[in-house]
Amino acid sequence: MADIQINAPSGKYSVIINDDIAAVFSGFLDKHFKGKKRYFVTDSNVLKDHSELINRLRADGESEQYCFEASENNKSLQSLSLILGDMVSKKINRDSILIAIGGGITGDIAGFAAAVFARGISYVHIPTTLLAMVDSSIGGKTGVNHGGIKNITGAFHQPFAVFVYPGFLSTLPTEEKLCGWGEIVKYSLITGGDLFEKVAGIAEPLKIDDRILSGEIIPECIRIKGGIVEKDEKEVSGIRKVLNLGHTFAHGIESLSGYQIKHGVAVLYGCRLAAGLSRKMNLMDAETYERIKTLIGKFSLPAKPEYLTFNSMRSVMISDKKNQDGQISFVLPCLPGEILPEITAPENYLKEIIENGNF
Repeated sequence: MADIQINAPSGKYSVIINDDIAAVFSGFLDKHFKGKKRYFVTDSNVLKDHSELINRLRADGESEQYCFEASENNKSLQSLSLILGDMVSKKINRDSILIAIGGGITGDIAGFAAAVFARGISYVHIPTTLLAMVDSSIGGKTGVNHGGIKNITGAFHQPFAVFVYPGFLSTLPTEEKLCGWGEIVKYSLITGGDLFEKVAGIAEPLKIDDRILSGEIIPECIRIKGGIVEKDEKEVSGIRKVLNLGHTFAHGIESLSGYQIKHGVAVLYGCRLAAGLSRKMNLMDAETYERIKTLIGKFSLPAKPEYLTFNSMRSVMISDKKNQDGQISFVLPCLPGEILPEITAPENYLKEIIENGNF
């Protein structure tokens, strides 16, 4: 269906979108890792729903599997230690390949394990959620949460390949599709143009056919992120920082909710808050602001929880790893396709948009 090349400075790889994943994946392993041990890190929920497929993916060659419950609370140094200990006990070595089957949490922690085990081994991500397909499986960011701070411990480690199987979309709960749409909306704001018009023109995004997602929207998001990663793999030049649109707010929302509000949903809230802050600072015109509000309004997000106050949000956001010199840094949209990174804002503006219903 599609083979998208990501030419990251530290490693080139393919993102392969295909309905016949078992056959394609088997051919890939035979070509690149024939005779090598395979170590699968699998989300327990995915294993429950797709055990037959996963058994087919493991059918050829010598393999081991580690299964865990993929949750933000388990995305920790303790869970990482358990994976690394299991890899040692099962005699995984530098020539082995790690294969992550799951969403963003699985990919982040398994990718981090691959980055640090034996000073770095190859890994492949088979994303099973819409969010992971369009965003987290691409770009090489791996890591875990620590000390209440999202993704504060991690490494850049590009995958050897990514395999997107559209069949996983059919078993995704609505909440997981909503999470994926958070990142899709982000990409539509970053790139503007046809993608924004297409996304803004969908009356009920959560009800569109999976074939439209896998054939049009997912590949476009992958190409956008891949192009940004190619230019600024490790956020050195600042180009990659646009990918953090809405994320300063989102990470604060996630943390304060005890991760009851999932990442993609928090990104939708964050994009709306970022648009509100941009409008408040006269960086965005009223018409654009209303279009973005209308777009995000299609997802019928719940009202702001009472614990999300300006003071609580500020205390979490100030610890965000992207900040410098004690200033909260935001990525703000001006227009779809025109994004400003590293913007600081007056605290009275922040307080107003957080406390006056911009959720």
